[in-house]
Amino acid sequence: MSETDRPIREFFSRVAGRDPELLRRIAQTPAFTLDDARWRFTLPDLHAFLQRHSEPVASMDYRTFRKQIYRCPVNADLAPFGCRLVIADNRGKTDRSVYALEWSAGAAGH
Repeated sequence: MSETDRPIREFFSRVAGRDPELLRRIAQTPAFTLDDARWRFTLPDLHAFLQRHSEPVASMDYRTFRKQIYRCPVNADLAPFGCRLVIADNRGKTDRSVYALEWSAGAAGH
């Protein structure tokens, strides 16, 4: 894991592992949709959230952040949690599309 992608990968792993404090903050963010099966977000909204809640991402501009997201093996990190990251609503542009972290039915109760 490189130092530049570590904060992003660790963040997604914490969400996948259902970190209670992190899920509370996500649930309180109007730009996000969170239920027992999935968490939906756009990349610009995720970047804004992480700039407020992750020191390493606070100094990362959006273009760098977006590149990091795409080069990270996030789904490999999420698999042990019974999760995957998917495009939930492809709107033709990366910045407008909606993404989702989905928990499998067996993992939803973790």
